[in-house]
Amino acid sequence: MANPRKRQAPPTNPPGPDHSTNGSSGDAPARPARRGASGQPARPKKSRDHTVLHHGKLGRPSDQEQDQERPALPMRQPRKGKPAAVRWLWTNRLAWSTVAIVQGEKGSGKSTWLRAIAADVTGGPRLPGEKGKPRVAGTVLWFAGEEDLATRVEPGFVAAGGKLTHLRVADDKGDESDTLQLPNDCDRLAALIRSEQAVLVVIDPIFGFLDGTADIEGGSVPARRFMRSIRKVAADTGALILLSRNLTKDTSRGALASGRGSGELANAARSVLHTHTLPQTPDVYGLAVASANDGAKVPTLTYTLVGKQGQGVIHPIGTIGLTADELASGDDGDVDRGQLETAKALIRTALPAGELPASVFKALAERSMISLRTLQLAAKRLGVTHRSEGRRENTVGYGMAPKGGYQ
Repeated sequence: MANPRKRQAPPTNPPGPDHSTNGSSGDAPARPARRGASGQPARPKKSRDHTVLHHGKLGRPSDQEQDQERPALPMRQPRKGKPAAVRWLWTNRLAWSTVAIVQGEKGSGKSTWLRAIAADVTGGPRLPGEKGKPRVAGTVLWFAGEEDLATRVEPGFVAAGGKLTHLRVADDKGDESDTLQLPNDCDRLAALIRSEQAVLVVIDPIFGFLDGTADIEGGSVPARRFMRSIRKVAADTGALILLSRNLTKDTSRGALASGRGSGELANAARSVLHTHTLPQTPDVYGLAVASANDGAKVPTLTYTLVGKQGQGVIHPIGTIGLTADELASGDDGDVDRGQLETAKALIRTALPAGELPASVFKALAERSMISLRTLQLAAKRLGVTHRSEGRRENTVGYGMAPKGGYQ
């Protein structure tokens, strides 16, 4: 009598993709589904059959079969000598043959900086801190996802001093076949860079040119894979690829994590530039280096946006000792933390909802021995808005509590 526990021999032809795991193939008998305590089919145990079945055969795949599946990983022997010199477009900020991100608060001049960088590349005015004559003009590819080409990009580029003869533009308003879609179109982008002999690619913003496979907001792994594809284009062509992105509402985790999309986008970029309003100075902005893998530490640039030929252009002022994280959080770096928390508690009590005249707002600070600057910073951190009306500041103005109350 046969032993009922004896394991039957595996089938000569294993189940194909159209057979269920509980079904049968050929003469192999079906195995009944195991059920757990709840009566539902229990999760099948791992079987060695899943690891030994290979191309319809039993046993481990041979080295030859493995080589046919995937090519060997490329490796190289390091060469002795001095480290390769970094080729800078903008010293300690932007390097050639890399991928960089320019991110910033809406209205802080993010796209205006992109036009200034592009103008420098095409032989226009040099970027702040760069010395010497205008560079030999190079070609720029510009993909616009938000700004209109005819009314914003092209005239703004000219106002910044760029040469239109070296600018090539496209937007996201065409058919799918005519619109850049990354990462699927990386090969097409690389071919375009070579055919136009471009040295700079601006994609503003990156979220306007993604295909259905680019899940760069869903997790770190898809974001890393996406950036790997873009970095390969930059490395193969020698061009600098500038991606822009807006900020999210949550700036509590620092500048690198405050941009839209996975934080791995910033981690995988060679450098990240961050633009933001300076604390307590609404009309002055800062450009900070949030990350630069190859560069020395540089100070944050301060600037204003001035009108020229009907377009906004960068007007440099100087430098300030604020980091990108401090800009993102609205902190000016030298506020007493205890005073700041006291000011927050005062605002929550005095301004539970609605509006408060600015004169009363200022009087609260004086009575509580808290500087108006600290009170204003605390209000900003709590989401309280402030507006001034009339000819004199604070004559007709209100501090307004955030809608829905404080967080």
